[in-house]
Amino acid sequence: MSAIDVDMVEDLRSMLGDDFELFLTTFRNDMDVRCQAIAEAVSQADSDAVRRAAHSLKGSSSNLGAVELSSACATLETQAHEGNLANAEALVVEIEKNRQLVLEALNNLA
Repeated sequence: MSAIDVDMVEDLRSMLGDDFELFLTTFRNDMDVRCQAIAEAVSQADSDAVRRAAHSLKGSSSNLGAVELSSACATLETQAHEGNLANAEALVVEIEKNRQLVLEALNNLA
C-alpha cells in the first residue's frame, strides 16, 4: 500500500494544472513545519498546541490521500483534546515514519 492515494494525487494534478508543483512544495513545507510543531508541543506537554498542529496536519494529509499519516494525526488530536498525552511520543514516532513515507511517495511521482 502506498503512503498516498495516487488516484487522489492525479486528480489534484489534473485540477491544479501548472499550480500542482507549487501545491506539492507548499504541502511538503507545511508538513515539515507541522511535524516539528507537534514534536515540540509534545515535548512541552502542551495539549492544546498538540491538538491544533495535529488537526492541521490531519486535514492537509487527508486532502492528499495520505491515509496513515492522517489517521495517526487524528489519534493524536483526539488524545490531546482529552488532555491525554501518555501515548503522544509513540504517535510522534509514527507520524514521523509516515511523513518520510509520504515524502518518498511524492518524490516517486515524477
